[in-house]
Amino acid sequence: MKRSLHMLVMAVVVVALLAGAAIAKEFKGKVSAIDAGGGKITVKKMMIMKKEFTADPAALQGIAEKDKVTVTYEKEGDVNKASKVEKQ
Repeated sequence: MKRSLHMLVMAVVVVALLAGAAIAKEFKGKVSAIDAGGGKITVKKMMIMKKEFTADPAALQGIAEKDKVTVTYEKEGDVNKASKVEKQ
């Protein structure tokens, strides 16, 4: 009985951790570099924080350097993969 309860608790913890890793995050800042055709964008926040993102080139249409944006993304290994880039 104790063992099956322990296994159930461990399974719930593992599922919760995996679900948390897939939650989209947001990063707000100003575009410092963009390669729309190549699907790359760099966004700076407060002059010290900078993140680079990959995105579908269609998501970057209409975005230019110095635009204020909100990037919705998920971390996939070492890559920040943007699912949405919106002008503020």
